[in-house]
Amino acid sequence: MPPSSVLPYLADIIEAIEHIREKAGTTPLEVFKRDWEQQWIV
Repeated sequence: MPPSSVLPYLADIIEAIEHIREKAGTTPLEVFKRDWEQQWIV
C-alpha cells in the first residue's frame, strides 16, 4: 500500500488558518482569547 499524501491535510490547515484570520481580523490574540463569541464564530 503506497503511503498517503499529506498535501490534502496541509491544504485543510491552510484553509482553516485563512478562515480564522478572516473572522478575527486585526483583533489581538489576547482580546480574541477573552471573546468567547468571536471564538464560537471561528
